[in-house]
Amino acid sequence: MIKIVTSTLFLSSILMTANAANNYTYVFTSTSNIDNAKSFINTHLQHNTQDIYIIKHKDRYRVSYGAFDNRSEAKYFKRNLPFKIKKLDKFLVKNTFDLTSESSKIIEVIKSKNPVIIKKEKKVEYKKKVVKAKSISSSMNNYSFVFFNTSKISNGKKFVKNFMSKANEDIYFVKHKNNYRVSYGAFSSKKEALAFERTLPKHIKKLDKFLVKNSFDLPSNDTKVAYVIRVKPKATVQSNEPEFETRIVQSTNILKEPIIKKPVVKEKVVKKTVVVKSKKPVLVKNKKAPVKVKKVKPVFSAQSKKIPTITKREVVKAPAKKVAKKVIVKPKLIKKPVSKPVKKVVKKTIKKAITPIKIDNRFKNYTYVFSSMSNLKNAKAFASRHLKDHKENIYIVKHNKRYRVSYGAFANRKEAYAFKKSLPLNIKKMDNFLVKNGFDLNKDKKNVIEIIRTKEEQELMKRILLEQKKKSVLLAKKDDKKTIKTVKPVKAIETKEKKKEDKKPKKKSTKEEKAVLTRENKSKITFGMDSKVAALDVDNDFVYGQGGTNFSLKSKSTTLIPKVFLNYGEHTILASYLGMEADGSSTLASDLTFGGTTFSAGDSISSSYKTDWFTTGYRYKYKDMNLGVDIHDYSNKFNINGSEVTRDFLFPALAIDMKKNFKKKYNVLYGASIGLNSEMSYYDYYLGFGIKDLILPTSNLSIGYKSQNFDINDNTYDGKTSYNSGYFNFKKEF
Repeated sequence: MIKIVTSTLFLSSILMTANAANNYTYVFTSTSNIDNAKSFINTHLQHNTQDIYIIKHKDRYRVSYGAFDNRSEAKYFKRNLPFKIKKLDKFLVKNTFDLTSESSKIIEVIKSKNPVIIKKEKKVEYKKKVVKAKSISSSMNNYSFVFFNTSKISNGKKFVKNFMSKANEDIYFVKHKNNYRVSYGAFSSKKEALAFERTLPKHIKKLDKFLVKNSFDLPSNDTKVAYVIRVKPKATVQSNEPEFETRIVQSTNILKEPIIKKPVVKEKVVKKTVVVKSKKPVLVKNKKAPVKVKKVKPVFSAQSKKIPTITKREVVKAPAKKVAKKVIVKPKLIKKPVSKPVKKVVKKTIKKAITPIKIDNRFKNYTYVFSSMSNLKNAKAFASRHLKDHKENIYIVKHNKRYRVSYGAFANRKEAYAFKKSLPLNIKKMDNFLVKNGFDLNKDKKNVIEIIRTKEEQELMKRILLEQKKKSVLLAKKDDKKTIKTVKPVKAIETKEKKKEDKKPKKKSTKEEKAVLTRENKSKITFGMDSKVAALDVDNDFVYGQGGTNFSLKSKSTTLIPKVFLNYGEHTILASYLGMEADGSSTLASDLTFGGTTFSAGDSISSSYKTDWFTTGYRYKYKDMNLGVDIHDYSNKFNINGSEVTRDFLFPALAIDMKKNFKKKYNVLYGASIGLNSEMSYYDYYLGFGIKDLILPTSNLSIGYKSQNFDINDNTYDGKTSYNSGYFNFKKEF
């Protein structure tokens, strides 16, 4: 019932505006005969809710559906169309005349099947809705946030328990179209509702919600509000007062208790102190005093004036004599070793210079790659220009016929990340990515072509070389046997390290290498050319002019289709051109009418045509796909014995290009595009097989098949054109 009301309301709004110029309509087809137009209506538009008009337009007959005063009415009507009619191709047209009035261009009108009864229902229901909207007062609490929509109240209660257990406002279950809305809060204005939304906790704020303005007061309404979960009022004043009073009582008791206990201690301790005065024994004090004196000290600070404890404690100064003896011993030790500590310090400094060399023996395979160049000279120039004051070594590593400029060598990721934080801003801004190699950067010689060392390390290397020379001179003076024994263990250590190096490169991960290649391609501008040699098979089948006969032109030719593209990361801009000409002569087997002129059977005809086709486009790379849009500028010229016809079209097309790689070298290329215009439709598809880097690096050779098709339906020209070709393509990036 609700769906019928909405449609009737819309129809009433259209009929009320009958006095206005109803010049907007939807055109579904354009044919050359009225019979074809009627057959289209019988097959597709049988149950029509609006009038159908057959309008004459440039010697053709348009089947138009509905008459509307403006675009908004037409678009609203389009939304309520059934699914079968929505699928059909259509376009909105603004005519220069009123469709509901009599006009010479309107040939026939097929009226709707629901004419008069709908008008009465519309007016009554339209007025009711307007009255309700005006009756809403500002004092009503009719604004609320809807969080959940369900068919049962029990489901709504479960939702409230799970997500809105700590609610600060009442929760209302409002009936709406055979469902129940779980709405939170009731507010008199939109400002109040938005202010309440800011104070919501995070776990409720995250939930999906929308603000609704109801036509009734939520707290007082009983018909629409089916169930209410009310919030209990919080007694804030009563809970605070007793807590404050108890805190005061506890603080006073704490102060009173120590005052009562202190005098009790005084009486007991006084008796013991009297015994100490008369007898003066030292041994008794050592046994009993240490336990009780600690408690007595703070109480009897004033009463113990007569006790000569200070004199006895001052006697402890006797051990100061021992300290004096120790002081006499120290200068003796200082006098003797004046010359010796100098030698020890020298030895320690030599050891500190040699220790960092042992740390470098770790397997360091993590590094930051800043650039990838095609030449070694460019890599060195990049390092000298951008990485002058480098704190770590710079390694030039060969990878896939390119030279990577990598900065630093680290044993794990933590060291690498810590180093990156300490980099200066001018180096941090540059594009870089972390790479895990399968070899040690400091020891490998096949992949690491050159190492640009730091100044500190260069000085250390010089010192080490000098020390090695000195040691070699000392070893030469000794016997040959001792020199052989010293050399042998060094060889054994080197062989073990080489074995470890040989084993570790085998643990390469293909996923990491692929990730590296994708990161290298980012933030790079590359220029490329694509030259295609196509064996075109063109087929033109069309009718031109009134009463024209079906005419076909076919030809075969090989053409070169150049293409240029520019890549920046994942974005590409491209442009291509297809141009061809063909001509021929033949004798007619039957009569032919072309462009208003007739050629009789047996006449010799010379025909030719020319195609100029420019395309520009944009692509975005997503995984193995390239998605984008192309704009085609297509023109085709026909000439038969001097009478010439030209057709020009400018139309957009959606395009998708796919590429599937396998075995690193081979790939499969396939894709399609679809375009549309008011006068024509276009589609193409292709499939190819390619090989990478066969002749040149960063190149691709491919062979495949492509088909491009036009379907043109204009007033004076109806026909189909297809370009089918087998192609050989060469693509190169620079």
